[in-house]
Amino acid sequence: MFKLQATRVVQNELYGIWEKGGYEQHPQFRRVQHWSHGTIWLDKRPDLSNYNEEQGLNLYEQFDFQDWTFEDGRHEWTFPEGMSEEARTAVLSLDEEGDLTDGGWEVVESETWFYGPLVITEA
Repeated sequence: MFKLQATRVVQNELYGIWEKGGYEQHPQFRRVQHWSHGTIWLDKRPDLSNYNEEQGLNLYEQFDFQDWTFEDGRHEWTFPEGMSEEARTAVLSLDEEGDLTDGGWEVVESETWFYGPLVITEA
């Protein structure tokens, strides 16, 4: 088992609610989370010979992993113009209290990127 650590993590997620044949029937919003550091655990040592600290590494595109930790984050939100202030406030409250899926929201798209220097250690 190997531990891959980064000093900068960006997680970009699009949320929607499935309704009557598609997500398009309900407003969608985006939550971008910026983490100051993160770790994923991998079964085998990754090949990072082509890694560029500025371009980053899309974790889900490169690796199959089940366990991770991301720490010390902040969120940015992008809501559609047609979404009421009441609905926006409900989403923010739900996020503070727990998981957005508790309110019926589902992740439609998700990308998680590592940037900056990476450290690989045997775990």
